[in-house]
Amino acid sequence: MPERQPIPAITGVGAAFGSRIILNAEVIANMAGVIPGLKPRVVERLLKPVGVVTRRWVDPGKESTSDLASAALREALGMVGMDPKTLRTIIVATSTPDYIAVPVAATLQHALGIEPTQVRGYDIAAACSGFLQALYDGMLEMTSPYGHTGPSGIVGADILSLSIDPRRGEIYPLLGDAAGAVILESTVPDDGAPTQTGFAFGADGEYPEKLAAPAGGSKNPLTPDLLASGGFSLHMDGAYIKDRAIEMMAAMTRKALERIHVPLEEIALFIPHQANLQIIRGVADSLNFPMDRVMVTIDRYGNTSAASIPTALKVAVDEGRIRRNQFLAMTAFGAGLNFCAAVMPLVGLPKK
Repeated sequence: MPERQPIPAITGVGAAFGSRIILNAEVIANMAGVIPGLKPRVVERLLKPVGVVTRRWVDPGKESTSDLASAALREALGMVGMDPKTLRTIIVATSTPDYIAVPVAATLQHALGIEPTQVRGYDIAAACSGFLQALYDGMLEMTSPYGHTGPSGIVGADILSLSIDPRRGEIYPLLGDAAGAVILESTVPDDGAPTQTGFAFGADGEYPEKLAAPAGGSKNPLTPDLLASGGFSLHMDGAYIKDRAIEMMAAMTRKALERIHVPLEEIALFIPHQANLQIIRGVADSLNFPMDRVMVTIDRYGNTSAASIPTALKVAVDEGRIRRNQFLAMTAFGAGLNFCAAVMPLVGLPKK
């Protein structure tokens, strides 16, 4: 019998959240303070179908994206019992770095005490789908003849509470602050375990303004007037994004399944991006996938962008929702617009 070859596998997971627990009542009060004539009961009724009950926000000036990312990555390393200095690649998916033009991954190298010449570190700015993009890159890095064969730390981290204006009622109540991390290691699968991973990706830049901060980039530099009017804040065409997200997350999931010829029935757990509960249910309905095998954390943590999928995975592992060698499906949709999905067997969890 031929010897089984090692494959990249998730062996550890970790998560960290903003320190402040924010209830809907506080969000509604913040909105009422800046939107004339707002009726709190109407907002409360509108919030119910999107599913957010609480979200976690950072303490401004005291918690940064790298702080949450470092905590999540340390927890994932601890689950594996791995020395941080063993990492050879750190990839951080984030749209909210500590400093403009400075990769959070480099900050993590220093925070974890890794020798500068021993690690490759970079960021991916792909909004809500960034984590799956980073996971794909990490697996390529470990299997390419030009890459590092050592373990990788893959992180999704975003702090969104600092860049949302309470006047933007379509998005302000949805967002939270978090980081999630996984450790990728070359792992020899158990006898009989599945070994194939399927990814699917897409991008559509026709309508970038449908989900974006309209000011602050090179196309529309931030001015005092734009700052005062909330141009720095994320804006969203809710109806368009909802329909497009359901359509493309379902399509990407089907494509990823087809690539490795795995039927949907073999998926033990489905983790869609935690955009809102209506979208999550819409994707599940489109796939005819049962909600009792869909991971939902939007109620506890809100939409945490690139941290959404890895934090949900950490909760799923903690709650025993998925076991070793079972198939996991993940899909995301983010600003850009860009969308992706991954189907993979968890041959490395739990490591022991």
